[in-house]
Amino acid sequence: MRRSQKPSAGPPPPGARTSKDVYRGGELLEYAMTWRHWGGGHAEEIFVQFGISSAQYFTRLELILREGHYRCPPRVRLELLELCRRKLEIPG
Repeated sequence: MRRSQKPSAGPPPPGARTSKDVYRGGELLEYAMTWRHWGGGHAEEIFVQFGISSAQYFTRLELILREGHYRCPPRVRLELLELCRRKLEIPG
């Protein structure tokens, strides 16, 4: 007797995190730690490195820092969270 297989769940819903996102999280954090003293990196370089806009980059970086899946010195974490806040601030 054969086991019945569950149908594939299909692609993840929009905004869902995938294993690729988790893997790239370390790269995002490493890049941010390198460029934190110079404003976090230029939009063009962020796009070349990660294929996303700078707004997407800083949004993901903020999520990575808040979730705490990657080691980061507390002082650096606070610096990077402040950098994300400034970069994502909507001018009023």
